[in-house]
Amino acid sequence: MKKSLVAVGVIVALGAVWTGASWYTGSKVKDELDRVILKTNDFFAVNVPESGLNFKVENYEKGVFSSKADIVITSADSASPDDSIVFKTNIDHGPFPLSQVAKFNLLPKLAATQIELANNATTKELFEATQGKPFIHGSAVIGYSKSIDTNLELIPVEYKKDDVSLSFSGSKFDVSTTSDLAAVDATLVTDNLVIGKKDNSESMTLKGLKLVSNVTKSQYGFYTGTQSFVIADTDFNIPETKFSFKDFKISSDTSITGEDVKGNISYSISDLKALEQNLGSGELTVAIEN
Repeated sequence: MKKSLVAVGVIVALGAVWTGASWYTGSKVKDELDRVILKTNDFFAVNVPESGLNFKVENYEKGVFSSKADIVITSADSASPDDSIVFKTNIDHGPFPLSQVAKFNLLPKLAATQIELANNATTKELFEATQGKPFIHGSAVIGYSKSIDTNLELIPVEYKKDDVSLSFSGSKFDVSTTSDLAAVDATLVTDNLVIGKKDNSESMTLKGLKLVSNVTKSQYGFYTGTQSFVIADTDFNIPETKFSFKDFKISSDTSITGEDVKGNISYSISDLKALEQNLGSGELTVAIEN
């Protein structure tokens, strides 16, 4: 009996410690989320200013073991509050986020987040195409070192409307970074995308799409590193103008030493065919040094 009471006491104590640690960690999650959003806005303002994208946190609800928040994305072209893209997030607090414990990932983490695209006025038609399923969903895990590992999935879509048909195999998008976005490693992979007319009289087929980016923020605010975009197989099936090509690739490599910037960008293509005639392959590289 005495041993049982001791065991119960230990379990209660551990539960109290876990609850307290989760509540305390939860109080830190909002600050970290705000920091990531701020750095994300800075990233787009510096690197893609023409997009006019703005990220913000809305409807934050803090709990003991988890919190909820909406990540709202608007652009300079947004005419009303409804003209936005919203991601719903459910954030499990560390040190042992419940969603990670369920996967037997027992290393301490600051938080683990489940993410999915919300159905609103902007995404309504997209949800119709996916039969009510979120087109984008996934997870992000934040470590105590401020590392962030994000894994998103874009689900397959088969869609026909009016005279247009779309077949999309889905994508996987993986990003590893830190809360200050000092370094970003990203990979996007798609197996197949077909866009055409419903009667199949015209179509564009892309196979084996892959985007890889490994960049680091320089002391001047812009990013340097390596990036590549590949389409393994491209086919345009258009009457009287059929053409195709393989292994289309754009790659770049930039670096900075002191005040000197070096870089190159290359374009390559192989097995180019037009009207059943093989036109060969080609490659172009442009080097920059300053």
